[in-house]
Formats: sequence, C-alpha cells, structure tokens
Amino acid sequence: MSPRRGGRSRSLSAVAVFCLIALWVGDEARADTDWTIMVYMNGKNSLESYAVQNYLDIAKVQSSDQINVLVELGRPETPTNSGRTPKDWGGVRRYKMKNGMDLTSAPLIDLGSRGAATDMGVPATLQDFIQWSIDHFKAQHYALIISSHGQGYRLELQSADENPRGPAPSINNSLIPPTLGGYRSVSMDDDSHNTLYNRQIEEVLNSFAANGVKIDVLGFDACSMGMIETAFAMRHGANYMIASEEVEPDEGWDYSAFLNSFIRLVNADASQNAARSGEAMALGSLIVSKYHDQQGEGESRTLSLIDLSKLDSLSVNVSAFAKALENSLTKQRAAIDRARESDRWFGMAVKLSNTSVDLPYLLTRFAQETDDPGLKTLALSTRASARDSIVTYYVSKYAVTQNLGGEGLAIFFPPTCIDFLRDPDSSGYMRGNRSEPIEFVESNEWSLFLAAYLGLPASRCD
Repeated sequence: MSPRRGGRSRSLSAVAVFCLIALWVGDEARADTDWTIMVYMNGKNSLESYAVQNYLDIAKVQSSDQINVLVELGRPETPTNSGRTPKDWGGVRRYKMKNGMDLTSAPLIDLGSRGAATDMGVPATLQDFIQWSIDHFKAQHYALIISSHGQGYRLELQSADENPRGPAPSINNSLIPPTLGGYRSVSMDDDSHNTLYNRQIEEVLNSFAANGVKIDVLGFDACSMGMIETAFAMRHGANYMIASEEVEPDEGWDYSAFLNSFIRLVNADASQNAARSGEAMALGSLIVSKYHDQQGEGESRTLSLIDLSKLDSLSVNVSAFAKALENSLTKQRAAIDRARESDRWFGMAVKLSNTSVDLPYLLTRFAQETDDPGLKTLALSTRASARDSIVTYYVSKYAVTQNLGGEGLAIFFPPTCIDFLRDPDSSGYMRGNRSEPIEFVESNEWSLFLAAYLGLPASRCD
C-alpha cells in the first residue's frame, strides 16, 4: 500500500456552461440548508482510482435535506473522449451527490477534459469551486475537504515523473544525495504539472473570510499536512482543520462512514431544535474517529482536529521558546540534539526525508533533557499551548512504539544542515523567501532558531 503524498482565468466556454447550468439548478440549489460540504477531489495523478472509489463511497451516503455534499472530481485529461465508455471519462466534473450515483451520472457541470478550467493545481480552480458552491448551495455552515497528494512542509523522496516541476537541481555537496520534494503544497495535477501551494490556499480562504464566509471545517485528506506551518496559515480562513502528521494510505478517508454519522447527527439536531454550535467540532471529530476505525494499528497512522482559533496564541509561545533556545544555543545544543532524536520522524517507514516531528513530543523531550529550569518551564508551557489547540487526535500503536509522539501537530525540524539542504526548495524555509512564502516562517522566531542551529544560510555543509 503506497501513501498519498505527494491563478488562471476561466475560458468563455466554461463560463457559458456555468451560466446555463446555474439556470437549470433552480430553487433546490438555492435552498438555505444547514451545511454545504465541498470535496475538492483531485485524482489527476496516481490517485485516480482511489479518487473514483471515494466518489463512489460518497454515493452510498443517505441523502439529506439538511446537508449538501458537492464533489469536484478530477481525472486525467484526454485529448478526446472518442471510443471511451461513459465510466472512463477524463477531465473535471462537479456533482451534487445523491444516494445511488455512479460514474455515468450526469454532473451539474462538466468543465471539460482540457484547458484552464480543469487545472486542479492552481488557486483559481479551487476559488471557482468554492464560489460556485456558496452561490448556488447557500448554507449556514461550510466545510471544505481537499483530497489528493499532500506535503505540508517536509521533504519527500520522489521519482522524477512524480515531480510536477521535473528533476531537482543539483546541490553543491557530494555528501547530499539529490532528492525531489519540499513543496509545502497539496493537490498535484499531473496534467498541468501544477500544485496548490499552502500560501495560495491561505489567500483563497482569506478572500472568502473577508467577504463574510469563513470555512467552518477545513480538511486535508492528504499526507503530512498536519503541521503548525499549515495550521497557522489557515487560521483566518477556517475555524477547524483536520490533517495528518503522517502519510496517509492511498484510499484516504472513510467518507461514507463519517458522512452518514454526521447526517444522522444533523437530522437529530433539526428534529429536536437542538443548538448547532457544536456541529463543526462534531464533524471533525467524526472524521478522526472513523479514520481510526478503518486503519490498522500495525502501520504508522495519525489524524487530528485542530482548533485554529488557538494558533495565534500557540505561535506566540513557540516563538518565545525558539528565541530562548537561540539565546542559549551554545549551552543547550546537546539537550536539543537529544530531544530531536534524529532517527525518528514522520514518513520514516516509507523513506521520506528526516524533517517533520511531533511538536508536543519534541517539547516533552526537551523538558526532560535540559538542565535549565527556566527553559524547562517554557517548554512545558508551550507544550500546554500546543495541546490546547488539538481538539482530538488519533495515533496508531505502531507510531507510539516508534516514539514518534503523534499528539496531533508537527513542526519542521531537520536535525542537520545536510538534511535541510537535501531539499532543492530548502530556501523556502528561510526569512526573505518570496516564492509562495510561508507566513509562519516569516513571522515566527522558529525559522531564526533553525537558521542558527543548522548554521544557515549556507551553500554547503562542513
């Protein structure tokens, strides 16, 4: 079982089709329901068969008047559909899901098999899907799930044909094997060779929040997105985030299980006139618990629900801790080295590079290793802040036995300069980077601590 890992303007024809379909959708689409759940399901890569299975899994869900489930499904594009069966179509289609649908069911919109409207690796496509959903399926609450390959901010060993931008540049150090990876992104489109950077998703969600529509639940059904760097970026555009610190299996989440459970919950709330303030947290918790139910304990698996309203406070605490470490680096380096334990990291089992570690566990380990009472207190208070942001999490028994931590939120921490420079995009984690910059890197002392700890900037490691 292999893991899930890894704006342009609309064409006039797509706009015209959109307008015609909008007229056809009519009153049903404009009903004011409780929830609209948007699933941006990018199978335009090696996950196509699993994306199709996820779509069919959603089609098993009982339909509900209280919940709209919308799917934008992408499959590898084709020059022509001539000779293809109705189930073998390529391109991007939008559906309002109903029980019993299959791959031959008519979509609300067929965006075609080629062109800008089908590029699921650019922000304009994501923005258009969200805007269409809000315009035509108005609801009290919105959830957005992005399902595809993902890379929060950690390195990944990939083959050249999986890398949207081709082979990695050479690195001027014979000790560092050439690798590909470090995209700080999700939703790779193999047809266009584009991928959605976290910064682009942040800007899309922030634009909706500025206009009064904040996403209640943001889910990443993708590998390695459960990082403080990702959560911090999404804090203004969403209330909760669901993501995995670890790689995910190709089949992803159990959509029918959590959606059927959530529909029963929402229907019960409606019939009892119950308060709906806790439904967003309930949806996230259901996704985590059903993911737990489907996973084997013999593999390294994690999933967590993060309260993004706590990320500003957490960032302040991490920044203070990082500043204190930087100021005490000479005396504390050995303790930091022992706390980091470079032989354990997320993605280790599938040979991902050594960069992503559990934040609460790192803080626990440092508190055990340091001989400085003030630093120990600061580490433990920062850990408390991290745990406060984690509503619920799942970690498999295997991950626990591997001492990975897995409490729900990871952080970028390569143990050596060599590990850092293995990434051809490593400059993205340095202050002053202007290529889809990471807000956490630019504003938090953690990046400055890493630079001091690793001896950066540097073109080679001594």
